Amino acid sequence: MGISCPCSKGSGDGETGIDFEEIEEDENYISMDNFFNKIPKPILDEMNSEKDFFDNHPNNTDLKTVKIQDNNISNNKDILYHGEFNQKGEKDGIGKMILTNEKNDTLYIHGIWKKDELKKGIIYYSNNTKYKGDIKNFLKHGKGIYITDSETYDGDWKDDLKDGEGYIKYKEGAEYRGHFKKDKFNGKGEMKFLDETSYSGDFYNGIFHGQGFLKGNNGHTYYGTFSKGVYNGQGEFKWSKGVKTIFYKGNYLSGKKDGQGLLQFDNGDIYWGGWESGIPNGEGIFETKNRKYHGNWRTGVFMQLIEAENKEGGEEKVNLNFTTPLEDIEIKWDFKISNNSVFSSTFNTYNDVLIEIIKQN
Repeated sequence: MGISCPCSKGSGDGETGIDFEEIEEDENYISMDNFFNKIPKPILDEMNSEKDFFDNHPNNTDLKTVKIQDNNISNNKDILYHGEFNQKGEKDGIGKMILTNEKNDTLYIHGIWKKDELKKGIIYYSNNTKYKGDIKNFLKHGKGIYITDSETYDGDWKDDLKDGEGYIKYKEGAEYRGHFKKDKFNGKGEMKFLDETSYSGDFYNGIFHGQGFLKGNNGHTYYGTFSKGVYNGQGEFKWSKGVKTIFYKGNYLSGKKDGQGLLQFDNGDIYWGGWESGIPNGEGIFETKNRKYHGNWRTGVFMQLIEAENKEGGEEKVNLNFTTPLEDIEIKWDFKISNNSVFSSTFNTYNDVLIEIIKQN
């Protein structure tokens, strides 16, 4: 880049051709004390404590501080750099930088440069967040940890966005581990919620989509396909009732039993047949220990008996207008994510789903 800068300790000599007495008056140089006074003390103390991050990269703290115009940094308003240079005048080695852009946002950087490019380091942002890891063009890129007031993310980055494999933990306690794409959950992942409800499976654009396993804090589970956050397609839901279980296995549409499916009650009774909007509808079979009833249901009401069959004899009282259980796993997502939006998704006791994206001002 052709920056004129000090590259070794001491005053002017024949090797560097730099006269340090002259550059004290140069407007492109400020004193080291003046540079460090511009860094907030908590950030400076933290910079000085990050020794492990810079192992095998010894820093020459006697070098001068330079005010530069760096063509590699777009939209910069003011840049101060204190650190190492190579013989070509390029930033090379460990250095600290204060960068103020045209929006008056100030970044405090402690990093490792190679031929004028910042390769990795720690960036302290003006919104009290911090990033530690690989860097490209002053963007989070590669492996790194990003810490905010509401979350901590450790994983892969691409062009300042979470992209690849990573782990994120929210301040309230929820956590996600899996694949990201452009800052959102995409691909295989596992989510643990505040109330110990959990989901593992496929995500798309931050919500359940594809094959997955959902477990509620009430012990109830669903395994099957999801579409845009709701049960959709083939799936199996199990209701836990102590040592006994009720389960439904069949088709879902928009979060409700719909199509062909089998429901087995905790006493062993079975309904197999048509469903619509979560209740029996159409032709089906209701089977008990002693009897099998073949008939038609309409919107949950038994309308017509086609055939009845004794299996072992004996009389019994059967209610063919039976009550069907609801998929009562409730999920509450109510925390900020790093793209400044809030995702809320609730499976309520009526099988309805609210998916809401709220943009923050």
